[in-house]
Parts: sequence; C-alpha cells; structure tokens
Amino acid sequence: MTATGDRPTTTVLTAGASVPASVQPGNTQRGWFGQFLLRLHFYAGLFIGPFILIAALSGAVYALGPTIEQGMYRHELTAASTAAAKPLADQIDAAQAYIDQHHPKDTVAAVRPAPAQGATTRVM
Repeated sequence: MTATGDRPTTTVLTAGASVPASVQPGNTQRGWFGQFLLRLHFYAGLFIGPFILIAALSGAVYALGPTIEQGMYRHELTAASTAAAKPLADQIDAAQAYIDQHHPKDTVAAVRPAPAQGATTRVM
C-alpha cells in the first residue's frame, strides 16, 4: 500500500527497462507447504522456547548446587576443632538422641562421614 491511501500503485515499464530480481514472480512466491513449515517452526519456537529456558536455568542451578551449598553452609560443614574425632557410632547416637528429643516423629535416614579433617559428619 502507499502513503496516499489504500489504493495499490501500478508501475509502468518502458521498453528496455529491467525488472529487479526481487520483484520477479519466481523469486517471491513460496509454496503453501513452505509457508506452513515456516509458520509451524515459528509457533514451535514460541511455545517450546520458554520450557527449554526453564530447563536450562534449573539445570544450571542443579549443576551449581554443591558449590552454592558449600558457600551457604560453610559454618555447618566445617569445624575448627583440635580434639580427636569421635567414633562414628558415638556421633550417630548423639544425633539420634537429639532427634528423639527435638523431633520425635523423625528418624535417622542416612549418615555421611566427614570426608576430611575439619569437616563435619552429616546425619540426615
């Protein structure tokens, strides 16, 4: 459409004038199937893209979880103790006594021994 209204404009070609390649009929027409595939690809990207974004972000958080955990719980995962480490059975008994007193409905599900000197045993 033109700026002068909704009337289509007509271009008159004179003898010897060449038509630009972008205006030739063979280059501008696509088949209905090609247009259908282009539109289908657009809508698939529009509707599936957010799900892929959420999956990527949650995967990044999952991959960075151990690093984030080390930073957030550093004071609970390490201990500045110079005393000798207690046997694992004594640590489990102490944890069970704490759970029985403060959380009577819970039980000990797993125990992760301290991986290194200065680290704490995890009782879950």
